[in-house]
Amino acid sequence: MTTTEMTTTDPSPGGGPRGGRYEVLSAVAGGGMGEVWLAHDTLLDRRVALKSLRLGVLPNRELRGRAFREAKALARVAHPGIVGIYDVFVEDGDPWLVMEYVEGRTLAEVLRADGALPPRSAAGTALALLDALDAAHRNGVVHRDVKPANVLVEEDGRVRLVDFGIALVGDTARFTGTGLVVGTAEYMAPERFKGADAGPPADLWSLGVLLFEMLEGFSPFRRGEGADAHSATLYAVIHEAPPRPVASGRLTEPVLRLLEKDPDARLTSESLRRTLRAVLDVPSDPGPIIDRPHFCGGVVHDQPRDVPETTTGPRRPKPPATGRDTNPRPPRDPREEPPRDPDEAAVLLRDLPPEAVRDALAGMGTRAAGAVLRRLPGERAAQVLAAVPVRTAGAMLTAVLTGRETDGRAAPHAAAVLQMLGSTQAGGTVGGLAPETAAAVLRVMPPDEAARILSRAEPRAAAGIIGALPVAAATRVVDAMPVRPLCAALGYVPPAVVADLLRGGRRTDTILRDLDRPVREQVRRRL
Repeated sequence: MTTTEMTTTDPSPGGGPRGGRYEVLSAVAGGGMGEVWLAHDTLLDRRVALKSLRLGVLPNRELRGRAFREAKALARVAHPGIVGIYDVFVEDGDPWLVMEYVEGRTLAEVLRADGALPPRSAAGTALALLDALDAAHRNGVVHRDVKPANVLVEEDGRVRLVDFGIALVGDTARFTGTGLVVGTAEYMAPERFKGADAGPPADLWSLGVLLFEMLEGFSPFRRGEGADAHSATLYAVIHEAPPRPVASGRLTEPVLRLLEKDPDARLTSESLRRTLRAVLDVPSDPGPIIDRPHFCGGVVHDQPRDVPETTTGPRRPKPPATGRDTNPRPPRDPREEPPRDPDEAAVLLRDLPPEAVRDALAGMGTRAAGAVLRRLPGERAAQVLAAVPVRTAGAMLTAVLTGRETDGRAAPHAAAVLQMLGSTQAGGTVGGLAPETAAAVLRVMPPDEAARILSRAEPRAAAGIIGALPVAAATRVVDAMPVRPLCAALGYVPPAVVADLLRGGRRTDTILRDLDRPVREQVRRRL
């Protein structure tokens, strides 16, 4: 990469080469943070895209210098999911990016033309974008404007993340001269409107909005039309819960967890990656076959996939031929007459709406309902628990974990189900379990997931669970929990146990500082 200092005038075609070597051919796109031009690199004889960054919104030379440094950092990010940056140069005090020129449609254009995507296709696209964002985050760059219009779909179907213009001005230019936040309101994380710095969780929020839109066909926070639309959208992002997805399948709960208002409670990149890979690892998409181009793994395929005759669960045996007319009775409605056998009940209930499964299980008793819940696929069990009060969910999960049939698979199954729930529902459910039972489930989760759930449990319940975990496991969870809910829980944990946890952890000083003073003094004496 090279850097050239120069001063020029209008960057329109015919105004002379930019950066000493780039001849502007035509305008490609424009926006609040700059324009994109198609240009010819006279040195290497290739087409490139030039993006001018309008950094006049930055109040002083120091901040413009920081933006220029971030532009150079972004140029070092080499990833197939990010449109490459070849060069950075300066004109009139503002940086210009020389980028790879890529032809194709934006994801926004694809969604307008073709509508929503099936869950597996959306998962592939989201995973490709997550890979690109992770690469940027590792280099200290947060995109800050992830949206369908900034996702380019190439002619071969690959998706590329474009337009890091807002990323380059960073949070130093959070507000323009008119007081508006720089970015696209319906895709922006709520913490950005509250004055907080935008870190990687802000990009994950935006990816969650984008994933919702790919699955459901509309943006979850867009409100109204006309002059009041921006204010209504802004209010929805900050204060309103997103509508519950109806077409997202097993991605429903992960999408909702990406849209947690609290960035500390949001689904992490690692957890999202595991979820998306689990969806893509299914041999075929159980959703409807579509006869239009669709995405999968970041690539558009022109032909619909072959879907086997059955995609989930065992095929029920056909009745034997008897030579007489059996005239079978109409199948019973499991909501009115739940089968007594849990295996049969699970087969009959697995394809019903979650509310219908909830109603059917309500008539079976807690122990029997737990036996059925244990046989349902993880995503279906999570949908059922999300449809019942947390007290009921806790009782049902207890039955899953403590029934007569309990074996080594019960805790991993319960852990997988809990990880699909939103933070509030999962925390309330865990808080309703006996501490030893909850600890057995949290032990088989990644520490960041256990911490996310435990941070939403009632503090006394969280304290009991922390105390029931082995010290090594508890230390890993404590290290991953947000400080405020952690300290609220540690106030109910014996000081000697807290001292053991802090002695083996990485945040001793931070946690001590936030503990209530009487607790802090008792813990200090034991360290």
